[in-house]
Formats: sequence, C-alpha cells, structure tokens
Amino acid sequence: MRRFAHTYAKLFFLVWPHRRGLVVACAAASVVVAVQPFAQAAVTAAIINSLAAGAPVGHALWLAGALAAVTLAWGATQTLYSFLEKVLRFYASERLEVALAQRLTHLDLAAHDDPKKKDLLSRTREQGIWRSEWLYAQAFEFLSVGLRFAVAVAAIAYWSPWAALVVLLATIPEFIAERRAGEEVWGIWSGDVETRRRFAAARSHLDNPRDLIEIRLFQTGRFFWRLIERLFGKFRERQVEAERARLRLDLWAGLAGHLGLGGVLAWFVWRATLGDIEPGTLVFLSAAVFTLHGAVAGLFREIGRARTNFTFAADLVSLLEMPDLIRSLPGAPKVPAGLTPEIIFEDVWFKYGEEWILK
Repeated sequence: MRRFAHTYAKLFFLVWPHRRGLVVACAAASVVVAVQPFAQAAVTAAIINSLAAGAPVGHALWLAGALAAVTLAWGATQTLYSFLEKVLRFYASERLEVALAQRLTHLDLAAHDDPKKKDLLSRTREQGIWRSEWLYAQAFEFLSVGLRFAVAVAAIAYWSPWAALVVLLATIPEFIAERRAGEEVWGIWSGDVETRRRFAAARSHLDNPRDLIEIRLFQTGRFFWRLIERLFGKFRERQVEAERARLRLDLWAGLAGHLGLGGVLAWFVWRATLGDIEPGTLVFLSAAVFTLHGAVAGLFREIGRARTNFTFAADLVSLLEMPDLIRSLPGAPKVPAGLTPEIIFEDVWFKYGEEWILK
C-alpha cells in the first residue's frame, strides 16, 4: 500500500505543478457526473408519485421540465468530463516522456549492461508511459465511482440496510475475478522478458535497410519470419489461455452478482405491493440498486485495472528514482552551463620513433 501511494504521488506531482486548473476541473466534473444519476432518478420518482397521488397537471409538467434540464446537464457534463480527461492524459503523457528522457540522459551507461536494469528499461519503454498515463484518468474514475457508491448505499440503507449489504456481497466475486485477471496479465509481461527481447531483436533486422540487404543476399528471410512466428505464437498462447480463465471467472462472478441483485429488487417490489413503498420511490430504489451494483463492480474493475497499470507505473517510478552509480565528489569543479570548457596542456611531450610529434 505504501508503494502504491508513493507511485501515485510521484506521478501526480509530475503534472500538478504544470496543470493545476485542469486537474481541479477534472475532479469537479467527475463529482458532478457521479451525483447526476441520482438527481435524474429522484425527479423521475417525484413525477410518478405526483401522478399517482393525482397532483395538478402543472406540477407534473414543472417536474418534467426539471427532468429534461437534469438530463441535458448530465449529457453536457459527461461530454465535458470526457474532453477534460483526454486533455489531461495528453499533458500527462508529455510530462512522463520528458521525465523519462531527462532520466535516461543522466542514467549510468553501466545500467544497460545489468540484466535486471535492462529488463526494467525494456518494460518501461514498452508499457510504462501509457500505463502510467491511464492511472491519471483512473484516479478521477475512483473519485466518481466512490461518490456514486456512497450516495447509493445511503439511499438503499435508508429503506433497508440488509438490502445494501446483499448487493455489496454479491459484487465480491467480481472483485476476485478482476484481481486474478490483473495478476495474470502482469505475470505474462514480467515473466517472458527473454521471449519479447528475442522477438524485438528479430524484428529489428527487418526494419534496418542494411540488414535487409544481407537477408536478401543470403536468403535468410524465411528463417527470420519463421522465428518471429514461433516467438509471437508462444507469447500469444499464454495470453489466450489467460483470457479463457478470465472468461470462466467472469461468468460465475456475473451470475452471483445478478442473483443477489434480482433478490433485492424482488423484495422491494414485494414491499411496494404491500403499500410500504410508493411507485415512484420503487423506481428510485431500483435505480439506486443498479447504480450501487454498477459502482461497486466498476470500483473493483478499476482496482483490477489499476493494479495492472500500477505495476508498470512502479517500474517507471523505479527508473526515475534509480540512484546513480557514478557521483561527483564533494567540491568537484563543475563546468558552467552554456560554456565550452578550456582544456590546457602544459609540458606535454610525445615522440614517435626519433621524431617529436608533440612538444
């Protein structure tokens, strides 16, 4: 957990000093998007209850106007949030690329000869940047889903605490499924470094015109494309098997979740037939149940995805924070930036044979 918080903080403060306003706008938009479904359901419930109670037509029309306004605002806010989130990812990608470039220019050359550090460099180049970029978007998704979850729990628990508990318990299998899937994806990418490295090396020969000339001359093209086919097939088989396992887990998790959801909804309908719940309130509670289930399932899903993204992002942070092996001694002279140093040779003599070359 400490490493997770450290990685998130490191990534956050790479962007925050440069785009404070954009970060705040994304957070505000995610909050509005989270509460708008409940506003829409509440207005809908009020319309149904007023019609059932025989309220004046004018009152119902006023509520219908309010519903239209809430619906339009919801659509506009979602569109704005999507735009802000994409722009933030663009800036995040820029800052991450710059930070990585700065680190690589100061990284000890010996790091390229260390197998573990070379693997870290390889994973960071392949996955680190775009995985870290998505963590920014997921942070606001966590905020929105968490708020939606809290409001839904409060609404359902007001009518029936045990109903909220049943819906929560029904989502646990989905969390387990997502967690298992996240671990499997990371296992493939981290455990098959040699296969990926050989694949990249073989493909690089086909991207280099000079190598292609030799391949044509020695007629070794068949060897290279067969090698690529074999290496890629080996990697693909593990991915397909992981997806099959995920499909089985998702089917069982979905079945358990929807059984719990259906039971809670059936109980609310039974309460409505007894007159304990008004028709409009039943609509609101149904929307809250679906929203709660979706929020919890979405939260677990994002946790699973974030765990996968975090593992690669942690590689990036480890690279950015990798200590230098070669360090300047205290008080060592430094060349001023922007100035060419002057190198002076005094009393330097060199003779080649009988003739002085330098004197």
